[in-house]
Order: sequence, then structure tokens, then C-alpha cells
Amino acid sequence: MGKESLNGIVSVKDFGAVGDGVADDTAAFKRANDNLKNKILLVPNGQYKLTEHLTFNTVGSVMDMGVYTNIKPYYPTETPMLKGASNIAFVKNITYDAEVNQCQGFTYNSKKNVFVLACINGEGTNQILYELNPDTFEKVGTYKFTDSERLGHCNTMTYNRFTNKIYLANGLKNGNNLTVINADTMAIEKTITLQEKVFNIDYDPITRTYVSIVPIAGNQRVRTINLYNDEFKKLKSYQVDYVYPDMNNNGAFMLDGAIMSATLGSLVECTPFGTVKQIIEINRETEIEDIAYYNGKFYFSVLTQKPNKRHQVDIYVGDPNYDFENSINMQRLKNLDYLGLSGGKMKGPIIMPNNTSVQVTDTNGAAHHAVKMSTGNSMEFGMSDNRTVFLGTSLGYYDKNKNKTFKVLTEDDVSGTNTGGLMLKEDAEKTYVKKSGDTINGNLVVDIISGPKYNPDDFVKSPSKFTGLKVGEANEVMIGGRKCWGTCISIPWSNSNDNRVLGCQLYFANSNDMYIRFDNNSSEFPLEWRRVATFKLNGHLLFANGAELWVD
Repeated sequence: MGKESLNGIVSVKDFGAVGDGVADDTAAFKRANDNLKNKILLVPNGQYKLTEHLTFNTVGSVMDMGVYTNIKPYYPTETPMLKGASNIAFVKNITYDAEVNQCQGFTYNSKKNVFVLACINGEGTNQILYELNPDTFEKVGTYKFTDSERLGHCNTMTYNRFTNKIYLANGLKNGNNLTVINADTMAIEKTITLQEKVFNIDYDPITRTYVSIVPIAGNQRVRTINLYNDEFKKLKSYQVDYVYPDMNNNGAFMLDGAIMSATLGSLVECTPFGTVKQIIEINRETEIEDIAYYNGKFYFSVLTQKPNKRHQVDIYVGDPNYDFENSINMQRLKNLDYLGLSGGKMKGPIIMPNNTSVQVTDTNGAAHHAVKMSTGNSMEFGMSDNRTVFLGTSLGYYDKNKNKTFKVLTEDDVSGTNTGGLMLKEDAEKTYVKKSGDTINGNLVVDIISGPKYNPDDFVKSPSKFTGLKVGEANEVMIGGRKCWGTCISIPWSNSNDNRVLGCQLYFANSNDMYIRFDNNSSEFPLEWRRVATFKLNGHLLFANGAELWVD
């Protein structure tokens, strides 16, 4: 053993590996695999030739600095291919011909430097394979088929650079068959029949492995993952719990031993040993159909169902080194069941749990409550330590019981500068009621009431109509047996306990006389006004009993 083994790191060369690209190092790697449980395998710089698929699922980890001229072993790969949905974003919408209405299989042909996208009709009787420029996604090749037996649903596709062939899983008919297509001419060459059903297919050029992902009837969560060598000899098979109870089994991808596929609502990554590394939740309405790889990035063919059956076909990119602001989940919020947006406007409500707020961030990035329904079922806006500002020309509230909207008074409403609003007490006193202490300075002017003429005789008949100071035009008041007109000021007062109604009136008649009347309405007196005195124009004061007071 070398000195590295003292620290739990053991070199594969300690087991006889040469690493010159010529010698067969398969046996040395096998010995290392058998003796390094829970230890660290070191693969130093060099070219290692392996002729068998080896699985290092018992070592603690691998420090791999080598290259492999044939087959790379399956090493532990705990680092996910993508960090999350934020790494995935829209790139290009693809238009398609009238014979088809949706997309399915998707792969990258490294020899021709094109993506290959399969589009079909709903019945699987028409198929079109489009070649797309990998940078612009413009169509550079179109190949049309009507072959339901060999192409059918074109469920998934993969390109093998060592054979220069495209392998296609039908997904509609002949479930054990793979269709082989010449990647140069795009002509169908043959079919390959496997012992097992092959639903989704991909090829890993690093580990020289085909992966097939097959749903299990009666178990919506579990998938069978089969691994095959270049001759489609099955290497291993295991079942993986995809967690989500969904039978949709979309796409297959394998790179450096790591496996990825999609359901309707998730993107699942697995190790080559059958354990789940990561599940990325995605919008269920944005259906990933298949996965390709080009220039260090992942690309997805994505289908969005449309009511007119001319379904939307898009290409998305997955970049593990970039978080997109407008990612697959953020951009497609408009298709989520609980939102439903049309032209950027919500068609349905956002429903928050009780006492859970909608939050916003300030300029420092700190979150603050904007609005919530409290545990006391009160609507709360803002926070006690933040200023809350409402924008608008006025502020109002609706009273459901009264079915009426009321205005909320603001500082501007009570400002003296607002001629259409309320006046401050200080401004009112300065303008209308000038006072010195509690004494009014100047005249108190009261406008005469408008409307029907004021008849003070009605006071004794309906005293409830005349409460408080009244100023009005008297109409046909009987004074001394004759009708008089003029202006009247009444100060009525009533006492309901003893049915007494008192009223003091100043009556300014058109007869050039001024009357002072006092009315005492009770059961002892008739319902009439009693004259107290009359001011004559000559300055004399005439009393009701005929006495006259005058001063020269």
C-alpha cells in the first residue's frame, strides 16, 4: 500500500492499475472496489482502460483525476446536476407544421451539431423530426413520417455518438422495441427488441450505458430503472420511489452515471445505484417531455396543453451555474391552478391561511407584513413600526349593513386651506365667532331658513317640529284678529313630563309694529299665542292690557 492509505485515501495504482491508456486496468479497479469499503478511492492522473462496467457503491467517496478510454465506472455522485427550478428558464417557442400538434422526444446530435425534436399528432399517426440550430433553435431540417408501428408517440430519443444512431422509444405500440434511425440521413434503419418494456431511453457516453425508465402498473410513485451496455445487455435493474403519485413518465437522461427524468410536476435525479438525489418541483402545466445536453447545459422539450389542441411547444435551458429571475416556475405562474393569470391579470384569488401575511421587502432587503387576516378576524394593513401610506384622491370605507360608502376624513379635510373640507375650530372662531374668552365679540348672523314659509302658530300644534332656535318668514299669523306677515324668531322649549310647551317669539310684522309674544301651552290655556307687548314706531311700548309706556 502507498502512503496515501494511512489517511484512508487509497490509490487505484496500489492495486496494480497502470493508467497508460493501453493496459487493461479492469482487474485492478475490481480489486480496489472489493477492498475499499467506506474509504476514499484515489484515481491519479492517467488514462485508464476498462472493458467492464464497475459499480463503486461501497467506497466512501472517489477522488477522480483520471480519464477513461472506454468505460468509466459508476462512482458516487451526490452533487445534483441542477440546484433547483431556478436553474431552468424559457429559451424559444417552436412553431410546427399542420400535421402535428405537440412535442415529445428530444436529443442532441453532436456530429451534425443539431438538436433533434420529435413532434407528433394526438393519434401518433403523423411524426415530424425537426433538426434545430443549437444556438438559435431555428429549424434547419424537417423529416416527415407516418409510421405508427415504429415511431408512434416518439416518446423519447437519444443519440449515440459511437454508433452515430438515434434510438427512439415508441411509447404507443410495441413497448419492447427501440427504433434505430441513421443520424445523418434521418432514415429508419431497424428496430431492436428488448426483453423488457422500454418506455424512456437515453445514452450516457461517459459510462457507455443506456438507461430505460419504466413506470410500474398499479404503483404511481415507483419507477423501474434498467441499465444496459452498448449491446443492450442488461447490467442492472432497480426500483426507485419518485415520491410523487403520478403515472406520467417523461424524458430520460443519463450523464456520468447520474440519472434524470420527469413526472408531471417534478424533475427527479438519481444516482446510478438507485437512490434519489433530488426532486425539483415544477409547474404541472409545464410538462417536460424529454431532456438533451449541449455545451455544459441541459435542454428540455416542454409541452403546454391548449384547449384548441394546438399545444404550445417550447425549449427550456437548464444551467447549473445560473439562477434565472424568470425561471420555469416563476414565468409559468399564470398556468398554476391556484392563480390563473390572463394577460398578467389574476383570474382567481390568492388565499392565505389565517394570521399569515403577504410580505414585502424594504430597500435593505428586510421583509415586512403588508396585509393579513388576524386571529381575531380583523384585516390588518402594514406594521406598527412602519409608515403605511394609501395613495388616491380620497379614502373611504363601505358599510355592508347600510350598503353605503363613507368618506374617511383626513388631515387635508380639516385643513383651513381646503375650502371644500372641514374648518378647524380655531379658524372657525377667528372667521365667524370672534370671542374674548367666552364672550362673543360682534354680531351673530343667522341666515333665514329656506323652503316653505314658517308659521309659528304651528308650534302649539306640533311642538316636536320646532326645537332650537328658528328663523323664518311668518305666514298669516293671527294678531288681534287679523292676519299678519313678517319675519319671526322663535326659541321654543318643551317639557314632555307635564305636557307643557313654552315658546318665546319675536315677531316683526309688516304693519310697522313689532310684537313680543310668549306662549304657555298647557291644559289650562288655549292653543293660541299671548301678546306680551308691542313696540310702536313712535317709541312707545303698548302692553296687552292697554297700558302704555313712553318716555319723552
